[in-house]
Amino acid sequence: MGGRVDSAQMALMMRTDSANSAWLKVYVDRWGWPTSHQVGRENVEAAFLIVQHAVHDTTFMRAMLPAIEQAYRRGDLKGGEVAMLTDRLEVKAGRPQIYGTQLSLKEGRWVLDPLVDSANVDSRRQQMGLPPLAEYLRLVDSVFRSP
Repeated sequence: MGGRVDSAQMALMMRTDSANSAWLKVYVDRWGWPTSHQVGRENVEAAFLIVQHAVHDTTFMRAMLPAIEQAYRRGDLKGGEVAMLTDRLEVKAGRPQIYGTQLSLKEGRWVLDPLVDSANVDSRRQQMGLPPLAEYLRLVDSVFRSP
């Protein structure tokens, strides 16, 4: 997981993410955000991942956030998924993240992106079903050691 991604792999991932988000836009326009009752929980989670990876289209990501929050309240998604999308949107907008889910690779190490109100982050994380920030950062460090 800590390996390097070459430019051909990156281009393929970007094309795939773009195609997936284009497909999901059409789906949502026609039928609305999917529910687990309609398509199964795995497919709702897959739709979330399409949105989370649509970094080329933050307007789409932001437009889907209310539906994703509703899916969480309905029990179709986990709170951590809402937290990840919320944080990604904040970071992309140049603002500090809320839940501490987003990191950037800097000088070969994964570094937590700026965080708002760090003293209370673990309380916010707990509300969304996430582990304490220190535990999350230890996990990231052990899994995503960069070369």
